[in-house]
Amino acid sequence: MTPLSPYYRDLVSPLFKGKKCVLAIASVADSMGWVTVLQQVGVEKIFILAPSLGAGALPTPDVAEYFVLETAAKDALESFRRFGDNLKQLPHEALRALDRFDPEKTALVLPNTQFSIESIGGRKTLFSRPQAWSDVEDKTKVEAIWKALGISHAPSQIVLVDEALLSLAHERLQLGEGTVWSGDSREGFNGGSCYVRQVNNPKQFREAFEFFREHCDYVRVMPFLSGVPCSRHGMVFPDRVMVGRTVEQLVFLRPQTGTFQYGGVSTTWDPAEEDVHELTQTVKHVGEHLRRTVNYRGAFSLDGIQTEHGFFPTEINTRFSSGIITQGVGMPEIPLALIDYLLRAGVPLNFNSADLERKLFVSGEENRRVAGWVLTRRPIRDNQVLELKATVNSFEKCGDHDQADATVTLGPSDVGGMVRVSFSERYVAKGEIAGPAVLTVLRYLDRQGVSEFGELVTPYPSVAGASAISERRFVS
Repeated sequence: MTPLSPYYRDLVSPLFKGKKCVLAIASVADSMGWVTVLQQVGVEKIFILAPSLGAGALPTPDVAEYFVLETAAKDALESFRRFGDNLKQLPHEALRALDRFDPEKTALVLPNTQFSIESIGGRKTLFSRPQAWSDVEDKTKVEAIWKALGISHAPSQIVLVDEALLSLAHERLQLGEGTVWSGDSREGFNGGSCYVRQVNNPKQFREAFEFFREHCDYVRVMPFLSGVPCSRHGMVFPDRVMVGRTVEQLVFLRPQTGTFQYGGVSTTWDPAEEDVHELTQTVKHVGEHLRRTVNYRGAFSLDGIQTEHGFFPTEINTRFSSGIITQGVGMPEIPLALIDYLLRAGVPLNFNSADLERKLFVSGEENRRVAGWVLTRRPIRDNQVLELKATVNSFEKCGDHDQADATVTLGPSDVGGMVRVSFSERYVAKGEIAGPAVLTVLRYLDRQGVSEFGELVTPYPSVAGASAISERRFVS
């Protein structure tokens, strides 16, 4: 365990020292970093609420107690929503466990920052996400920000979920590889590519229409862009907007259905230098706009597609996501996630944000990582680690004297199982995209009967759509 910097420890510890803390997080395994930090800032006892154990090491009873709110979900989005519902109305057994941990009801309660939850088990939360911050993530509304800031973007159309209107928009906007439809937030938060579809043939059109007719009022229709899915992260402070490096988003396409599979992030890839500079300024402008219009604080990401003709933004996510976590692996002495949380909660933090920006950039530059994670419906009951070596077109288990090219960590989830993937630096080198490597591992796991991801492809191979769309890129 790397000790926290005394400067940052002393900055945040007054709020936590000597107190109990309740942490509501995506899985128990995901809590390990938080537990380490909370202990160092003086938290006396920790209680974790999560929908599953997850993949990876778990805290021992002497470090933290935990309660798994067991549910069954079909995908990551349903898991998130059911977890949120359970937190708002804790099952009796969970409430009894929490009351035994904190009979005085004085614990600090830290839910996932994506939740708008005022209290859990009768205890006020430290932060509840404002609706105005959630609204920024609605993909049918984000074009207003592109227009307000003069951000160049791909043509799109917001369309009522009506078969005839969608057909007209699809025909107008498709450029050879179909269109991409993204649903609104009528049902609340949606993410993980669950409400996104590629439409490139009549079967995909019909299936997408039926899906969105059930779940949304409006969809955004835009051309399908071949390129590298990526994001650039920022963090909004009262006095500045700090910007991190570009992060590859590991997103895969099911060509038969047009659905997408989110698979984590990677910091190994380097886009062209001229694109980096332009995007840095754009992220700063977006952060300043969020602070000015919705009083935003904390981390956010500007997501889009990097094509051979530049970056095309698709959405803004107002949350502390895995992309910024992965950039911060080289500075464990700085409690970045906790700083983000306190910023959101409005806790005054008087420190040098410019120095933090410099350290985050250096950490991301010098510590390249592939952080693949995917949920599978195939049940995985126990935590296990697989060390794999590369073959010509796949992987196989390492022998006793082999060096691992890939490490796969498996564990249970409320969807079925969780798969985490990482690679050695010699297999996915600095400057390289990681999506194809992660996809090769997922195909290997399917063949071994560990998972059932099915047919997946990367969106990288061609850039035909980018060539056509470059003529129609505009600022309005």
